Amino acid sequence: MLVGGASTRFGSDKSRAVFGGESLLDRALRTLRDAGATHLAYIGGSMRSDVQLSAHYVGDQQELAACMLRGIIAALAHAEHIGADRALIIACDLPLLRAASARAVLHALNDERVDVAVAHGEQDHWSCIAIRSRLHAPLRDSLVRGELAVHRAINGAITDTRIARIAIDEHELTNMNDVATLRAITDAEARRG
Repeated sequence: MLVGGASTRFGSDKSRAVFGGESLLDRALRTLRDAGATHLAYIGGSMRSDVQLSAHYVGDQQELAACMLRGIIAALAHAEHIGADRALIIACDLPLLRAASARAVLHALNDERVDVAVAHGEQDHWSCIAIRSRLHAPLRDSLVRGELAVHRAINGAITDTRIARIAIDEHELTNMNDVATLRAITDAEARRG
């Protein structure tokens, strides 16, 4: 789970923001667990003592440029370290993402012909992906060469990278980039009951 950067648009550490009675960090970890992830880790930010689920903290390789790709690379390095051949990676700021949707993204890698699965609503949402660990080194090389965009790095990492786009309701992929969005979604969810 990607904790994120400085959360400058949000105004504070968004992973600690509360939605539905739990922090965005805890909610994302629970989503990953319920989606079938067997090893939980949160990438970036600082180590937390208040995480509700048992999860490992992984630093996000500060020597690399600050971007989402850096977090993905750290997640893949950790996956390789623990002997996992794939990783399901979501950002902490997707509190509406259902475990069943994340599971569908992860299960796309059951097809050996697929290297990367990305959540797709009205567009690709690279903040919810499943990816094979072997892409760690080529993605790292891409970032070192200056590529910051996840989709371009993935497309350029291996010339024949196979990407599956998994249809997910766009509503689930709502990103909480600012406090106003979090309030609006919280209010809308409260009205829904």
